[in-house]
Amino acid sequence: MRGDEVATLYEPTTHQTNSAVVDRIWELKQAGYLTGLLSNVNAEYVEVMRADLADFAMFTHPVVSAIGGTRKPEPEIYERTEAKLGVAPTEIAFLDDFAPNLEPARERGWSTIHVADPARALAELDALLG
Repeated sequence: MRGDEVATLYEPTTHQTNSAVVDRIWELKQAGYLTGLLSNVNAEYVEVMRADLADFAMFTHPVVSAIGGTRKPEPEIYERTEAKLGVAPTEIAFLDDFAPNLEPARERGWSTIHVADPARALAELDALLG
């Protein structure tokens, strides 16, 4: 499944959750950050993802295309995410493994990180957050 963050949350060879990414999301939420999920996951996969990710509990505001009807890189899904988070676009850091999904976010004023390697992306996020 290419084109969304599933490859970031899951190890590519085993389809096990990427514990470093999941742990960092929990840490950020516990530190008071709003955490969002902006996913293009298919309807058939939503329940698997919910089961693997504690019913999305680590995310303050999950936005899932299969539920909302729009997909990245359509502008509406980014608008809906902003509305759910309730913060200025310049306060949003967006990580995605599919580069074309980053451009609409960047155009809205979001900080973006292309996830080619999860460890490197987490380091870039830490640098961004200071």
